[in-house]
Amino acid sequence: MRAHHPRPSHAGSGIRLHPVHYRLLLAVLLLVGLTGIVWGILWDVLEREPDELLHWLTRLHGAGAFLALLGLGSLLAQHVRFGWNARRNRISGTVLGAFAAAIVLTGYALYYAGEDLRAWSVWIHLVLGTLAFIALPLHIRLGRRTRQRRGVPRHPQA
Repeated sequence: MRAHHPRPSHAGSGIRLHPVHYRLLLAVLLLVGLTGIVWGILWDVLEREPDELLHWLTRLHGAGAFLALLGLGSLLAQHVRFGWNARRNRISGTVLGAFAAAIVLTGYALYYAGEDLRAWSVWIHLVLGTLAFIALPLHIRLGRRTRQRRGVPRHPQA
């Protein structure tokens, strides 16, 4: 029988993610963020003609979006609930949650809304996606700073 060792994600407040969960989530968000930003610049800003690169960026972005939805959902059970109850980083977490909700809704609208709404959705989706790409590192930094002030040691792998 194996000895029970507490998981790193359960150390301290319960807000911190397991290192594997954290890295996978960041990789997925990096994939969806970079492909979205590059695609948006090439297609919407530079008005590049459809080609193989844009096709692959669209595929990768779509696959990343599905994985990001799973990843964001995985945060609700532990990270968001514990963070909210601990009253930590509520503002930056709420902003990220609102960005995520708006990005999901505008992403849906890109495919299923009428042309009038789609024109607005494109730019809202691109702007909020880019802002979220900036806001996430800020949220992480604020969380680490709060943890340091409280004297909670940083997990060496996170």
